[in-house]
Amino acid sequence: MRTWTAIACGLLVSILVTMELRAQEPDSAAAYERAAIKLIKAGDLDAALEQYRNAAGAEDADAELQQRFFRLSRIIKMRRALVKTDPAQNQRWWGTAAALADFYDEYGLDRERLDLAARMYGARPSATAAIMLAEARIATGADAEALAPLDAFRDELAGNLEAGTLRGLALARTDRKDEAAKVLAGLPGTDEAAPRLLVQLARLEVLCDASERALVDLRRAIETSTPAGLPRLKERIAAAPELVAGPAKAEVAVLMKLESKVVKSSCSGGSDCSSCPSRSKGCGGSTPAEGKKDEPKPEPERKN
Repeated sequence: MRTWTAIACGLLVSILVTMELRAQEPDSAAAYERAAIKLIKAGDLDAALEQYRNAAGAEDADAELQQRFFRLSRIIKMRRALVKTDPAQNQRWWGTAAALADFYDEYGLDRERLDLAARMYGARPSATAAIMLAEARIATGADAEALAPLDAFRDELAGNLEAGTLRGLALARTDRKDEAAKVLAGLPGTDEAAPRLLVQLARLEVLCDASERALVDLRRAIETSTPAGLPRLKERIAAAPELVAGPAKAEVAVLMKLESKVVKSSCSGGSDCSSCPSRSKGCGGSTPAEGKKDEPKPEPERKN
């Protein structure tokens, strides 16, 4: 349950964002959407939905913006449904939880993703859930705690690049550098690694005094990310102190100016998004809707 302090902070953020919006283009769909995105990243999805409603009702709103408005509406419904549903009694809970976790990850809502990952792992421990929980704990600074779920599935995760990278990163960030270096040396090949995993690997490499390798992996991460996924990837890099404040910070700053070499796709973020092979490669497509396909969509409020 949210505390009064959290509620007050949320209201303050909403007020400040609204004031900033009114100082710009008051009837611009782009301005409303910028305000919505700021509110999402602040964790106030309900206030963000109102800004998206305004954006979708603006004269210059396009079909893609309408899709993003409908998506956020579905995400809010998903979140409310998860609170009321027992995962042990509803198989669909897991698909909804995975979609919501992807959304939290996309917007850098690390605390919310951690809470959800912990609930998923607690309800049904598995190797996949262990990786998600470990990553969420590292993202929130709980590095020592990140090792527990990985240890619980050590045999099953043997040879897994993502699990090994997270283990090494957690060890390095808790001053167990020698152990982290051994983990790094034993990692499998990275030819098929997704861009976001390459960023985690680069963090580990910097901490293990392998900055040159880290720069190679960072360049590959940026150049192989989809254009839609690149902004979020660069946010991940910017949030990693090992990279932007470490011994190779000058070189990292140069790499941050690079662009993707992947040809921009015509992804619509539609109902087949979850089965798209690009999802694992940094795609910025939308999360598929849960529930019935003929669910009525919320009406945007058009501004006169």
